[in-house]
Amino acid sequence: MSILQDHLKVLSFHIDAFSAAKEEVTRSWVDQEVVKAILNRHNIDIEHFVSYYASGVFDYFVQVILGNRELGSCPVMEEFLSYLKDRNLRADELFILCSHFKKSMIDVTYEHDMNTQKIFAAISYLFDSNFSGVLRLYTDTIYQKEQVIAQSLTLLNEYKNAIDASAIVAKTDTAGIITYANDNFCNLCGYTKDELIGANHNIVRHEETSSEFFTDMWSAIKSDRIFQGTIKNRKKDGTPYYVDITIVPLSDPMQGIMEYISIGYDVTKLVLAREEAFEASKAKESFLSAMSHEIRTPLNAILGFVAILEEQTHSELYAHYLEIISHSGKHLLHLINDILDFSKLQNSQITITKQPFDTRKTFGHLIELFAQSAYEKNLHLESFLSPDLPPFITADVMRIQQVISNLLSNAVKFTPKEGNVKISIGSEEQTLLIKVQDNGIGISAEAQNEIFKPFIQASNDHEGTGLGLAITTELIAAMNGEITLQSRENEGTCFTVNIPYETAQKETLKNLHTEEKKDRHHFQAHILVAEDNEDNLELISILLKRFGLTFQLVHNGPQAIEAFNKHQFDMVILDDEMPQMHGFEAAAAMRNYERESHKEKTPIIILSANATPQVKDRALANGCDYFLTKPIQIDKLQELFGRYLKQKVTGLDIQSLALQLELHEDELQHLLQIFEKNITPNLQSLKDAVAQKEYPQISKMAHKIKGSAANFGFAKVIALAEEMEMGAKAQNEIDYQRVLVQLLDAVNSLGFDSVTLS
Repeated sequence: MSILQDHLKVLSFHIDAFSAAKEEVTRSWVDQEVVKAILNRHNIDIEHFVSYYASGVFDYFVQVILGNRELGSCPVMEEFLSYLKDRNLRADELFILCSHFKKSMIDVTYEHDMNTQKIFAAISYLFDSNFSGVLRLYTDTIYQKEQVIAQSLTLLNEYKNAIDASAIVAKTDTAGIITYANDNFCNLCGYTKDELIGANHNIVRHEETSSEFFTDMWSAIKSDRIFQGTIKNRKKDGTPYYVDITIVPLSDPMQGIMEYISIGYDVTKLVLAREEAFEASKAKESFLSAMSHEIRTPLNAILGFVAILEEQTHSELYAHYLEIISHSGKHLLHLINDILDFSKLQNSQITITKQPFDTRKTFGHLIELFAQSAYEKNLHLESFLSPDLPPFITADVMRIQQVISNLLSNAVKFTPKEGNVKISIGSEEQTLLIKVQDNGIGISAEAQNEIFKPFIQASNDHEGTGLGLAITTELIAAMNGEITLQSRENEGTCFTVNIPYETAQKETLKNLHTEEKKDRHHFQAHILVAEDNEDNLELISILLKRFGLTFQLVHNGPQAIEAFNKHQFDMVILDDEMPQMHGFEAAAAMRNYERESHKEKTPIIILSANATPQVKDRALANGCDYFLTKPIQIDKLQELFGRYLKQKVTGLDIQSLALQLELHEDELQHLLQIFEKNITPNLQSLKDAVAQKEYPQISKMAHKIKGSAANFGFAKVIALAEEMEMGAKAQNEIDYQRVLVQLLDAVNSLGFDSVTLS
């Protein structure tokens, strides 16, 4: 009988006791601190190890004792080693696991009084013999891993060569000392390998690279995370360069992070190109800002005074001229806005604003603007507004006008003298049909494929920037329309545009037949205005007076701050660009004064000829409440005053008076404005007549005032005017001066307290 059989025979007598102690043995095995530490180190779930691997190994030994399995080829241990092959289980750890299993088996014999020298020897023989088989399995596993490692090293070297050939590579230790630098790194920075290796990586650090960059970098890589970023470095000769880098920590399983590898690519040209583009963008923004200011400032005065003259002129011809001037100025203003928004055009971010408008009046005025330029070239300008064109539609009227203007402008420009230009506008299935045709120089077939692109001209004969048709195309697309072209060289061109529209709602049509003038309200407030342009100062003064406001005018920022600190104002209006100090700075100083003096906030309005979003954001950031662009729109001004100021309370019950006179309240307000406008010169003439005792003139002016007051039933005004009229007719020596004062008080008591006599 062999030694193995002798040992198996000894153990077989106690097989039932061993089987019964299975759980005790397996639990004792994993409860040993050194075993538990190994399992934890390799992230092996202890309960899973007990229920599967420990249980399986125990069952294997029971089967060996019973003679059912061969000693030295434990399948569970083979599976266990395969499971651990990627966890770097060391040979000493494997020995500890196996030897402590043997210890648990021996310990249980002592616990159950089975401990004899023969049992001890038998258990030791079985476990030691089995360990030799386990060791062979382990060796085979290590060999397989070595083969894989060898293959991986070969592949890794190929990767290294590829990266070295294309990228900038460097390695440092954990203190930042360079341990490797490839040729690309040396060629870029100008240092040799001998100069780099052993030096701190700060040797190429540029002083303009922020400390925050390195703080973030070290925070990432010391936490065993990959870091990516763009860094500005410095060559040996001081020249800056930029690198997109990826830094990867290289770790040892036992010792943690050992070194760092940096892989980068030279992006100097890209960064410099980006900086140039940024500077170009800033220059463009600066140019647009300056252009906006320089054009809008005089345009503000032009449109402002035109609006005032429109309300004062009684000549239909002059009113027509003023309307054309106003329309042209507003169109110019819209074109300025389009230039400022050209970046939005390029990015398809155009804002479409739909509103109802009078088609025949709008298109008629627009076509009329080109009559003079056509006349100067002796062109025949023919226009046709189709009968099927609805009188009112809802669409973006300003954008449509811009489209038509661009097409008509080109037609007039590129049509020779004594030529013909035709425009027709009609409608079909809620779509505007616009055709602009000329018999000018035409466009070649090749150029027609490119003509709608920016900065493209059909030929050298076409002067200009080449932006007109590109902008037109973008605008039409934004309105969900289409533009097509038919042309032959030297025979002319025809552009056809289709733009969908919406039907104007009935309730919006009643006030579109004429340009309705909104009633102006009066407000009770004292305003501070800072503006350096004299024309605009005069315009603002007139507008503020029309709203019944009192005001103080200054010419620059320091004067505005001084006045603000000395006096109480209900509102401040600051021009953004003034000598000595801009409006933004003045606004910030005023807000600071209010905080220090614990005063309530005064509404501060920035008035700017620069309509860019950046200026608006800057105004709000400096504590301003509102951003008002030039040219000043009177309706916008009234809306602004209505938001921040108190409206004057009239002495009239407007609602009751409107019912009594069978008028709409808006109509009554308009008539009252006319009364207020005329009463001042009439009272002044009456005062002068009283001073000269000119009875016929006293009677005449008193009668005129009485008649005006009678239209509204102003009883007290009527009675006093009649007293003066009758007295003057009879040339009675009544106290005309007393009655005049009472008459003025009666007028002002109605709410017309802006009426005064010199």
